[in-house]
Amino acid sequence: MQQNYSVLSRRTFLKKGAALSGALLLEFNLSASPAVHKTKDQSVNQARAWVKIEENDTVTLIIPKAEMGQGVQTSLAVLIAEEMDADWSKIKTEWAPLAEPYQTLIWPITGASRSIHECWEPLRKIGAITRELLVGAACRYMNQPRTHFKTNQGLVTHLPSGKIFSFGYLAKEAMNGPDPLDVKLKEPSQWNLIGKTVLKLDAADKSQGKTQFGWDYQMPGMLIAQIEQSPFKDARIERIHHSKTKAVSGVLHVITLERQQNRGVAVVADNFWAAQKGRNLLKVDWTRNPNPHDEESMNLFLNKKVNELEGKKQKGDVAEALSAATTKIEAEYNLPYLAHATMETQCATARVQDGRCDVWAPVQNLIRARRWVQRVVGLPEKAIHIHNTFLGGGFGRRLYPDYAAQAAELAMKTGVPVKILWTRKDDILHDFYHPATRSRLKGALDKNGKLTAWVHRVAGMNQSDVALLAGLQELDYDIPNTSFEWSGESKGPLRTGPLRSVGRLHNIFCRECFVDEAAHAAGADPLQFRLNLITGKERLKAVLETLRQKLAWNGASQNIGNWGFAINADAQYFQESKFSYIAVAVQVSVDSQGNIKTPRVVVTLDCGLAVDPQNVESQIQSSIVFALTTALKSKITLQDGVVQQSNFHDYPLLRMKEMPVVETFIMPATDHPTGVGEIATPTTMAALCNGIFQATGNRIRTLPIERTALNSQ
Repeated sequence: MQQNYSVLSRRTFLKKGAALSGALLLEFNLSASPAVHKTKDQSVNQARAWVKIEENDTVTLIIPKAEMGQGVQTSLAVLIAEEMDADWSKIKTEWAPLAEPYQTLIWPITGASRSIHECWEPLRKIGAITRELLVGAACRYMNQPRTHFKTNQGLVTHLPSGKIFSFGYLAKEAMNGPDPLDVKLKEPSQWNLIGKTVLKLDAADKSQGKTQFGWDYQMPGMLIAQIEQSPFKDARIERIHHSKTKAVSGVLHVITLERQQNRGVAVVADNFWAAQKGRNLLKVDWTRNPNPHDEESMNLFLNKKVNELEGKKQKGDVAEALSAATTKIEAEYNLPYLAHATMETQCATARVQDGRCDVWAPVQNLIRARRWVQRVVGLPEKAIHIHNTFLGGGFGRRLYPDYAAQAAELAMKTGVPVKILWTRKDDILHDFYHPATRSRLKGALDKNGKLTAWVHRVAGMNQSDVALLAGLQELDYDIPNTSFEWSGESKGPLRTGPLRSVGRLHNIFCRECFVDEAAHAAGADPLQFRLNLITGKERLKAVLETLRQKLAWNGASQNIGNWGFAINADAQYFQESKFSYIAVAVQVSVDSQGNIKTPRVVVTLDCGLAVDPQNVESQIQSSIVFALTTALKSKITLQDGVVQQSNFHDYPLLRMKEMPVVETFIMPATDHPTGVGEIATPTTMAALCNGIFQATGNRIRTLPIERTALNSQ
């Protein structure tokens, strides 16, 4: 729109900004009241900038969360762009560094389904402040009041005269203007981007292979490393046999890594193939646990732990309710160790030079990455710089950036940049696994078939309470007498960590399977049985009622196929008052050979406002893939203390031909968005197993599902 500017003098308008660069760089104080926010010039320190507007109208937004396929790069950009009234076609993004104001304003960790929920207000306020700074610049240019201007599609229009200013044209003066005193967020009726599906910012580059993941990062002079790591937890190196390795052309170093989380022997070469060949010729003798675990010992250990009690939380008189019960039910559920198996295996590139350490890696937890790197390089915290890349999957694995610390240690010891690349075997053998668990549930039914008592005990091989206990006490049903009990072991044979859904993966799965068993024992329809148990949670009841309507369900006896149901009210981690609500129905058939098919999955979801409905649907579909993979295929096993799986031939994933048709119905809402990345996973697992019961009469209590547990009826 440059032709509209020629009639106006720019001299006074640009006087303050003449010595500045062409970008508007903003920092915001969002601790003030919602209507008043402060801005100040941060052109010198771009690391503290939230928004950059170039003279060519390109708008670069800083994204404070990691993109790992869940779509937050686009959804978070929408929050800022919406309030700015920016032109979506001009939007670009950069990842937020681990610096102010980012780490104070927004948690520099991506996980727990918190990204949209956490950024909803702060990023919109950033956009609104930017809009008002730009309009303020136009007001001063024209010497006209705010009411004479409107913004739309990256332009500020003076309504009486029709004069149009682009954001880029106003950027310098906006940077130097006074703080806006009255910054208001848009009303939902004014939204152009929020609540609508937009073109993903990374779609074109990903479809053309241009997106830079951690594996893709390159820099001049870097070396490539492969690391032979201990097959046993906490093992130490006894002896290294490396003569053949050192004879490989291109191999430059064989380096010992002694720190516990990074322990191994690295083969560093000037190319990948030399590093891999050298590693294949390397032999390392490791110390061994005198009592290594296998599947039998693990079974005995879990059985011991489930009969112990470390803690419990009780309501009412459970013992009395069980004693007075007309019907008692009891079941035991088992889930194995599970690997994350991200499509992009672990990787990192590091450089340690001149008192500074830079690491380029796909990480979910910037704070932990910096801390672990600092431990190995010994530099001050302010000298450690973590540069995030796109993540080829996360699922919680990249909350533990041991690979970043490995790269940093090798860069420090060699004095040159080093890139480490894990193989698929490395990735599966050296994971932070979801813990193996055993859960024992008991229930009491009165003469009317109503649940009067509930006991849920979980035991597991865990290194954190969250990995074991999350979701245990989230009983979405009104049962007067309850007892939640646990027993964990932190010194298991494998290191553990959060996997998608974390403790809710096993706790919600077991709960929803057991509720189904209670419904059957009561002779009740499983969907109606759940509805009868829900009181005071109208949004949860609403998603289940909507599911019934979408299926036209009027009872288990109707002839519309075998369906399993499950529900979940998933609280946001560390903010328990915010919930998402979901109901899932899985259609199941099982043939005479025990082959399971899931032709259709129907989901009703209340996640508050859906910022990008299509992205929400994608997240639900992704969760269902994860759920079916976990329930039908996934299992990490041990023999002589060593993980037996090494690649997708023995740790398989769901194939495209096995994917059901998924119908997702999002409940209309305009209130605060909540998380959707994990809620469907355990819910779908339970619905699947409940559907198998409808199809075969067999209860599934151990995952993954074995054909021997199925008999078609």
